[in-house]
Amino acid sequence: MSDDPLQRLAESVAEITEEEAAALLSALGVRREQDRSVQAPPTTPLPGPASSSGVHSEVEWV
Repeated sequence: MSDDPLQRLAESVAEITEEEAAALLSALGVRREQDRSVQAPPTTPLPGPASSSGVHSEVEWV
């Protein structure tokens, strides 16, 4: 067995099934990306059409 911790870990899990690996990672608190709920970032509401007529904005498309 190797003295390198990463190599020892790789050797330990080399012969387990995908289900066993998922259970191990789940027990360690690791979740799959598809299992994580995606939360929309908070947004700032746009002002109403009559709230500020003095606002001027320009956009240049490149």
